[in-house]
Amino acid sequence: MIPSPPLLTFTALGQVKPKGSKRAILPRGSKTPVVIDSDPKGLQAWQRDVKAAAAAAIAALGPDWPGLLDGPLWASTAFVLLRPASHKPTSWPVGMNTGDGDKLTRAVWDGMTKVVFADDAQVVLWRGSKVYGPVPGVTVRVGLVG
Repeated sequence: MIPSPPLLTFTALGQVKPKGSKRAILPRGSKTPVVIDSDPKGLQAWQRDVKAAAAAAIAALGPDWPGLLDGPLWASTAFVLLRPASHKPTSWPVGMNTGDGDKLTRAVWDGMTKVVFADDAQVVLWRGSKVYGPVPGVTVRVGLVG
């Protein structure tokens, strides 16, 4: 797989939130499990921020934007997270214990769905990073795989 140059690059600023987990429980006396979603507070607002940043970047491209991306895609996410108050700069590596990278990425891709691509399952090649910085957010790049 050879990735193309990025078709879209944008930065969404705001408090980065991870996607939650799902778990199934079987209520007493029931034969049908119930799925419980444990999305963190503020996730929907974060996904709206991502969607708005992606839409603004697309609008800035104007007629150069090919429309909702189709086919296999690559994506990169570079997260900037606020350093926890309890963190001492030498106590553990940058970005550790600040959210699972896959859950942070899933939240961003869900925010991009139906704006950048039809389904985040189209992303077949990805890369991500987490660092500390003064302004939290994510920089996203997306391109075609050919």
